[in-house]
Amino acid sequence: MRNFFSFFYVFLFVLFSIELIAIDHSGTINDDETWFSNDNPHIVTGNITIADENILTIQAGCLVKFNEYCSINIEGGMMANGTADEHIIFTSNQSSQAPGDWGYLNFNQPIYDCLLNYCDIDYGGYNYGNIRIRGVVDKLTITNSTIENSGEAGINIYDYYASGSNPVISDCVISNNTTNGIYCYDSSSYPQIHDCVIQNNGSAAIRTFGDNVKAITGNMNISGNSPNAIIVEGETINSGTWLYHNVPYFITGNVIVNDAETLTIEPLNQLKFSNNSKLEVRGSLIADGSPSEHITFTSSQTTPAAGDWDRIYFNQPDASCIVDYCDISYGGSSNGNIYLRGCDSNVSITNSTIHDSGSDGIYITDNYTIASIPTIADCAINDNARYGIYCYNASSYPLISDCNIENNGSYAIRTYGDNVK
Repeated sequence: MRNFFSFFYVFLFVLFSIELIAIDHSGTINDDETWFSNDNPHIVTGNITIADENILTIQAGCLVKFNEYCSINIEGGMMANGTADEHIIFTSNQSSQAPGDWGYLNFNQPIYDCLLNYCDIDYGGYNYGNIRIRGVVDKLTITNSTIENSGEAGINIYDYYASGSNPVISDCVISNNTTNGIYCYDSSSYPQIHDCVIQNNGSAAIRTFGDNVKAITGNMNISGNSPNAIIVEGETINSGTWLYHNVPYFITGNVIVNDAETLTIEPLNQLKFSNNSKLEVRGSLIADGSPSEHITFTSSQTTPAAGDWDRIYFNQPDASCIVDYCDISYGGSSNGNIYLRGCDSNVSITNSTIHDSGSDGIYITDNYTIASIPTIADCAINDNARYGIYCYNASSYPLISDCNIENNGSYAIRTYGDNVK
């Protein structure tokens, strides 16, 4: 009996010792390869490159741990397809884990489709982010995953000198990263982001470019970021809708609505502009709020002041534009909160407030060939540094009705004789 128990304890010791044996990985993967959960933990002891023409498959339930500064560089393909019950974990191999312990999953112009599904990725981002994306075009899907505790961004999309990236990022939790939740380096980075929770990151939830905003859709839950906003870099944009995600858009450059294109802004949205930035409309703008759901265009400063940003500039728009139940304030660093040039009768400004401009409330001119004949009705135009409404020349012919124009630094309206009627 004593011999039996001795054998039994030796068996248990051997069994548990076998379970604790790790599989080390480093170097270049030159053949298709699969990592199995039965071999857990998988330790990345040096940088790994999945070479062209090769695919790494990581089985559901795998635990992948990275030594200091180590990364996986995907040039072929990687399929990490976990399940709701068996996530795949990418994490630090340090006994006391901290953001930036390891590098990143680097999707570097992969030639095959790549998938991260039900994956938990944390404590990477020694540089760039937990996930770095470059030139993936439409070959990457990240879904049902958590991306957190990065030393930099949660996801960094960096298409510098590479083809644009159009990854799908859906149903993910992106939280507690040192900088942005999702960071787009340039305008060719065009992620399709929907139904994600992005919270408690050290910088904005998302930093992207103007034409990509319409690709942020679905039920987004954005909270606790610093700032708790979507940062929008300036860009010439095409048709689309900026949806309301319960956080403001911080506009940090000139956003230009291209000829023959239409930008629609949902009610309740707040667009907050940084110094000298503007919204220029050459196509069409539909900013159609309601009595209970206004749209706001204002300064991004914590303590706003007149002239903080430039203006909404209707520059010979080629289709009808609607500004209804909008609040427009603290612009006018040059020529008004709203500037209309060569608008014909394409612009209607109704039920809106235009106030605290650094110059005029509304400035109207033409391009020497097209007159400006906007409708301005049922608006409150007040507390602007100069005129409430300023008409630069006789072909500026606004149709003004039922407005309150008060407390401006100069006259309520400056116009020409034939326009008085």
